[in-house]
Amino acid sequence: MIIKTLIIDEFNLYTNIDKKFEKIIFTWDEQYFKKQNYSLKQLVFIYECIVDLKSVEIIQSDINGILNEEKNNSDFYLSVNDLSRVNKDLKYKTYRAEISLLSAEGDKFFKFWELAKKTIINKI
Repeated sequence: MIIKTLIIDEFNLYTNIDKKFEKIIFTWDEQYFKKQNYSLKQLVFIYECIVDLKSVEIIQSDINGILNEEKNNSDFYLSVNDLSRVNKDLKYKTYRAEISLLSAEGDKFFKFWELAKKTIINKI
């Protein structure tokens, strides 16, 4: 049986994800995070946001590793900001989800957002 699987990155944690996906994966890719120069504080925040989303499975791998490992039993969709890090020979479809900050299931981001929103709006 083919499983419809969505792979997301840190830029797509709080998007309105279609219910057609049976599995949602966040790839915890340490090499990618190092290239992004994320601080420990940023990584902890990303991790806490992911854990807050009960429907997301975290796999420590790069995207290519997951696409290779499960290529025979999954129909992959990617909702990632940087497709250049994905091997073009692997089979996948892109998925663009709508950002919907009002309907996300996690609390961690929204506690942060309530504090940050005031500062951001005052600067505009």
